[in-house]
Amino acid sequence: MRLTMLASFAALTLSGVVSAQTPSFKYVQGGIPFGVHVENSNDAWVTLDGGQVRFTTDGGATWNPARTPDNVRVQLRGIQMLDVGGPSLVGFCVGEDGTVLASTDGGLNWTKKTTVLEPVFPNVPSNLHSLYFTTALDGWVVGDDATIVYTADGGTTWNTTPTLPPTALSVHTGKDAYDIHFLNPTTFVVAMDYGTIARTTDLGATWTETIFDASVDACVSPQISTSNNLELWGLDFIGNEGITVGGVGNNDGYILRTTDGGLTWNEEPCLNLSCASPPCLSTPPTLYGVEMFAPGQAIAVGYGSSVFVREILPAPNGPCTSCLPGVRGWNQKNTLVPGSDPPLSWVVTLNSTEAWWTGQFGIIRKSLNAGNSWSELGSLDWYRLKGGTFTSASNGLTAGQALDIRQTSDGGQSFTSVFGPDLSNGGKFFSEIEMNPANGSLGVCSGDGGFVYRTVNGGATWSLTPPGISVDYQDVNYTPSGNLVYVVGGGGTVRVSTNDGATWLDGDPNNQIPGSVRLNAVHFISDSVGIAVGNDKAAYLTTNSGLNWVAMVFNGGGPLVDMLGVISDGVRTYAVGQFGEAFLFDLGTFQFNLINLGVNATTNALNDIAFVPGNNDVYIVGDSGTLLKYDGAVWSSPKSQTSFDLVSADFFAPNSGMLISRKFGIIEFN
Repeated sequence: MRLTMLASFAALTLSGVVSAQTPSFKYVQGGIPFGVHVENSNDAWVTLDGGQVRFTTDGGATWNPARTPDNVRVQLRGIQMLDVGGPSLVGFCVGEDGTVLASTDGGLNWTKKTTVLEPVFPNVPSNLHSLYFTTALDGWVVGDDATIVYTADGGTTWNTTPTLPPTALSVHTGKDAYDIHFLNPTTFVVAMDYGTIARTTDLGATWTETIFDASVDACVSPQISTSNNLELWGLDFIGNEGITVGGVGNNDGYILRTTDGGLTWNEEPCLNLSCASPPCLSTPPTLYGVEMFAPGQAIAVGYGSSVFVREILPAPNGPCTSCLPGVRGWNQKNTLVPGSDPPLSWVVTLNSTEAWWTGQFGIIRKSLNAGNSWSELGSLDWYRLKGGTFTSASNGLTAGQALDIRQTSDGGQSFTSVFGPDLSNGGKFFSEIEMNPANGSLGVCSGDGGFVYRTVNGGATWSLTPPGISVDYQDVNYTPSGNLVYVVGGGGTVRVSTNDGATWLDGDPNNQIPGSVRLNAVHFISDSVGIAVGNDKAAYLTTNSGLNWVAMVFNGGGPLVDMLGVISDGVRTYAVGQFGEAFLFDLGTFQFNLINLGVNATTNALNDIAFVPGNNDVYIVGDSGTLLKYDGAVWSSPKSQTSFDLVSADFFAPNSGMLISRKFGIIEFN
């Protein structure tokens, strides 16, 4: 077993790494872990969205952020660490936009290597999926549109093979390559889409392709046809025995096996499916990762948090009645609850019993008994969010999918479900949640379908308080005094409560906001003055608590922009929109003027705005991890540490704040 000095390096230098980045944004919970490399039972590394790499030196009990380049903000995928005889392991990882990162200090610090371009479209960066390095200089990476390329200098230059010139086109044009495995120094196999398994014995100079068309009829149905795209996502070998896994869509999974080094492949016919309650699947879920424990024994993970282990079968279960007890087949180890568990992405084995795997919503899991059971090393909250609020760096609430509300008192390290989830309303979302600024025991949560709830005990419990009009409510906002609370939504609807949501009144009694307007956000700077914004550049101002509303004007930007957020402190008033527009209100001309964001301009939707107490900073958050900052003089774009949509931002001091992302990501600023 290779040893690493990561633990000692971390102890000596991690404080320096962190201090060099503080104050900075970092995940507390969530993220999209993807690739994982396990060196021993203590030391492991995972790649994530937002250009992140994390590592553990205590078997996954705690995870530390590695230092990656600020301009790398994409989803990272495959990762590999190598012992090349030096004081530290060297490492490589790959990801979207042709990204290759390298580390020479055991994964503490990573630098960006030359971007990998698609061989078929030489000016297009390839989305990279996996890699296989044999030394600190020699390695291969694979990715979209037939990207199968080689480096002999640690990623400074890339060629399609060691012998062909860089301009040589791949024979696999139009096919995405997902995983790669070497059988010997000149022979390797690549798993691709369109059911293709590519094999070369001369380092890519020539190829043979096996294209699987489901001609072998397994016990599960329906089988795919040649017109469908079977994507083979994962691949692993021990000796000449190999397994590749994949699927069509989400719930038509396939496992193929070879015993002759990839010359011939057969579909594995015996899969025992599990199901907690109907509707149960008649076909296996799509599988995304596979790794072998030992000859004949393997583990595969995939959609619906599925875990399958190849082992001696008991009595058959589900549709695979041809699978006889006593033969080797695949047993599903998770109890499937359709639609409730996130996809798993990647799996590695350390020995004949220990396996680690990753998945969406921050999942990192470890098994010490060959996949029969596992422990959670990552996040435990797997619902999509639309809103949320932190009233301090410790206390927060989230609002999201299936009318779910969760509460934290430890800065997002853990959450307690205080309402829901209601799986019968899985398509409905709570949109926003806000606590009374004058009394933290009181709060209101707005949602789809006219659902509005209130709490009188700090968020511990919630009760329905219908506002009288059943529309999708998009936002809730208290006045600074806490005397009034407003909810806004479709049909130009504004409702106001004087008793923290116990009862509701019409917040636009003169019907001055057209019914064609969907109001997306509202913000009050006093008991009387507030602004509501909505679709098609709608903005309305009230100066008398909603008795009257006056239309406001936008200068610049497209004509059909949905405004998604608004904030004001009485001096500065910002509004943001769906195509990256940010506006600042000019009281003299009584209009919102488009802000020139310069090099920070984006076309991503901007969802929320936050002022920072104690200085002039303004933060704007948006889709695809967009984070904009204005320090009173210039705009910048700090690294948010996520590639997914940011829906909420709260700041408590110049060096203290929290962000919330849609896939239950909690990001701390300190």
